[in-house]
Amino acid sequence: MKKLVFSAIALISLNATAQNTYQQVYSLFQANCTIGCHGNVGTSGNLDLYGGGDAAVVYNNIVGVDPINPAALAKGYKRIYAGHPEKSFLLRKCSYAAWDNYYPIDVAEGNPMPDNQSVLEKEEVELIRQWILYGAKETGTAVDTQVLYDYYHVNGKPRMAVPPAPAQGQGFQLRMGPFFLSPLQEVEFFKKQDIALQDSVDVDKLETFFNDESHHFIIYKFDAGTDANYPAGLRNINSPEGSSLGVNEMIATWQDAFAYNLPEQTAFRWNGDQVLDMNYHIVNYDSDSIIAAEAYTNIYSAPADTSTIVMTSTLIPINAVEFLLGTGTFGQDLIIPNDGLDHTFTYRLGFPFFPAAPTWHIWSIQAHTHARGKDFDIYKSTPDGQKGEQIYEGFYNRDYTFNQGFFDWEHPAVRFYDPFYTVDLHDGLVFEAVYQNFTADTLRWGNTTQDEMMLFYVQYTLEPLPTVTSVKELNNPVSFASFPNPVTENTQIYINLPASDRIQLDVFNMTGEKITTLANAQFGAGQHRFQFSPKTLNLPSGIYLARLNTLKGTQCIRISVVD
Repeated sequence: MKKLVFSAIALISLNATAQNTYQQVYSLFQANCTIGCHGNVGTSGNLDLYGGGDAAVVYNNIVGVDPINPAALAKGYKRIYAGHPEKSFLLRKCSYAAWDNYYPIDVAEGNPMPDNQSVLEKEEVELIRQWILYGAKETGTAVDTQVLYDYYHVNGKPRMAVPPAPAQGQGFQLRMGPFFLSPLQEVEFFKKQDIALQDSVDVDKLETFFNDESHHFIIYKFDAGTDANYPAGLRNINSPEGSSLGVNEMIATWQDAFAYNLPEQTAFRWNGDQVLDMNYHIVNYDSDSIIAAEAYTNIYSAPADTSTIVMTSTLIPINAVEFLLGTGTFGQDLIIPNDGLDHTFTYRLGFPFFPAAPTWHIWSIQAHTHARGKDFDIYKSTPDGQKGEQIYEGFYNRDYTFNQGFFDWEHPAVRFYDPFYTVDLHDGLVFEAVYQNFTADTLRWGNTTQDEMMLFYVQYTLEPLPTVTSVKELNNPVSFASFPNPVTENTQIYINLPASDRIQLDVFNMTGEKITTLANAQFGAGQHRFQFSPKTLNLPSGIYLARLNTLKGTQCIRISVVD
């Protein structure tokens, strides 16, 4: 494949706003690939990227088409695999380490493209990836090429490092993204993921890594046969086919990146033909930089074992029962007046008149609201529907090791039960949340952080474990949180030490520059509080990282500074 001498053609085609995204990709191929290798003179690998000058012919030559190369074909690649950059052979051939080292090619897969010529510009190969990631559609505009150019040449923030994947034979890694957010942009995407399992597997560990700006990341699995109703690529939650709720089962959710290490004798069960649906909600809090949003998940799996007890996950919103009975919708009763007063919403999840109501053996619970949430508590219901024993206190820190005295809606508590907590759904649970609305409008249920939500995530088994077990890896007993967050003037950073320890507490900006040191000394057991004052330090709005070093290890939390 020969690169044209007059590379200006590629630049013109990349910036041509009149073209849809596929036309821009097609123009890149014309400018770089069709002289001698993949055009009317030569068709290396039986790949024609010229198509007699007809973009539609080339589209049909590449999208969903098997490659000729045996090594690539054996890995399940397509020339272009819509929605799956990692399985798109043409992208792998055009990629290079200085752009993104996630797509190496083996010697058996041939030479990189363009062959023996200069590589494509970073924004050019990124255009190909974004086209694939958004579904490799023949028509329509998937991305703004100016944003891609600006990310690489003007105001892009550094990309997160690629985490190591599970060792061969222990599992595999999934990647969602990257997709690009302009300053102050907020998006929520779903993306179905074909994981091409050969046989059913048990998954006993899920480990995530994603941007500090993340609001949440969730993995679902489609009910059998339902994934065909959803297009390939990123789906905006506000589009008609956006959310797959109702035809899927939640596997796990993260509002902070951490590892789910399932208890011994339990696992998630995925069938051989399982298709996943990944959901990423992220906000770019920076007022002048573009971010690349991406999430990695390490899946640790083993062949399915019939003796393993299956772990189930689900999310429970307010009005869940009405939705299940067909008499209402999620969140219909969540109406928060803009009067600045506390408003408490109490809801019961129970099926007292349903003879087949199951018993849940609960392993974990975590709450979820948006920015106006002030508290979230969960109780075991009494037979008459009243609040019984409290099993979740929203004022606890993320690791659920101490009561920090406030509800941190961005980093809510995740409680694990050892042994599991048993709830008969004839009686069920009562959950209660408090909100305070100082905005100009009444707030209701909605998908953005400017709307509100009231739900919790629960993971449970439908049968008890035969023996009492412990979680494989315990959480770090040193607890670390900040409030308020986001912050305008001052925030308090709370650290709880189970024993005397040395604390070094530093704050960094997102380029890695140290802003200030808040502590560097020996402290006794108990709770300690440190003030961080962005206003005093004249810090611009954006994301900052508070890093805590103790003898127990290192932890980081993000602090959002807003004007």
